[in-house]
Amino acid sequence: MASWPLTAGGVLLAALAMAADFEAPPAPFQTSPRPADGEVLSANPPCFVTPATTASAAGYTVECSPDPAFPPGRTQRWTSPYMLTVPEAVLPPDEYHWRWRPADAADATWSPVRRFALPAGVPEVPFPDVAAWVRRIGTTRPRLLVHADRLEAIRREAAERFGPAWLKAVHATAERCQGQALLPEPEFLPETRDVKRIAIYQRIFQTTRPFMRELAVLAENYLLTGDALSGQEARRRLLHVVGWDPRGSTSLNHNDEPATEVLRYGPTAYDRIVDLLDDAERQRCLDCFMVRLQEMRQRWVERPFEKHPYESHNMGYYLPDLTEACLALAGEAPVEEMLRYALLQLW
Repeated sequence: MASWPLTAGGVLLAALAMAADFEAPPAPFQTSPRPADGEVLSANPPCFVTPATTASAAGYTVECSPDPAFPPGRTQRWTSPYMLTVPEAVLPPDEYHWRWRPADAADATWSPVRRFALPAGVPEVPFPDVAAWVRRIGTTRPRLLVHADRLEAIRREAAERFGPAWLKAVHATAERCQGQALLPEPEFLPETRDVKRIAIYQRIFQTTRPFMRELAVLAENYLLTGDALSGQEARRRLLHVVGWDPRGSTSLNHNDEPATEVLRYGPTAYDRIVDLLDDAERQRCLDCFMVRLQEMRQRWVERPFEKHPYESHNMGYYLPDLTEACLALAGEAPVEEMLRYALLQLW
């Protein structure tokens, strides 16, 4: 994490940052503006991180130029709705200067000017056109782990590699699950001060996790073998889970444990067994997942990942869960902007 160097230049940057009160000063477990002053980059284009004191509804404007005076003819400008900006095109190798401010700033105040070097020969990784990605994905399924045009070949390869004993075990798993009672929708948690809250929370995740993992196993077994019973048992569990009220006891704001489990495994299972669902069942799944995705995205509006990346749920749960879910649903649900945001975090 960058910090102000204990030099005359560093003291000046710190003073300027305090003058630009829209820039959050460096704090533990939060990001600092990047590229840091004097940084030599290892990828092209740069990723500009602009941690603001408070969120700006209009987004954030970044200017970048080889000239510290930022003359119009030699300055590139981008505006992003997020506290980070990645250009879609690479920059010529050079030494650059950059600055930023909220897009709705009431005056012409900019952040401190920082310089960075962009050497020749570093990897070029321009940010992709997400809309074009989604068009390329289309509506073909499956698309996660196994692509549709490879499905039959993968099933043959799996059967040859693992043999009849594995196929028998796959079917036995489905037979064991057949007719099992489905997990009831989790109860609401007591209020925070209730001494029973922790025990109930633990009981919920100790029952939800095995149930959701069983759904994932059944869906994967169907994907890799085409075993009909595995597919039907995965379908039965998936339709049950999407029937839980996404704004009720399993909403992210009430109980993050079952909420993340449903979003972690549900869209992927949907991708693997979608050919077993009718149109109404597909819509039920999509409607449920979109509510849950939007709720997770709202968490990042309230505490932007690009400013608070070291929180365990942000890094360990929300980023991978949202990314995979968006890839699973792209083309059938309006997830392009959420996917773009997730990819920005990974860039």
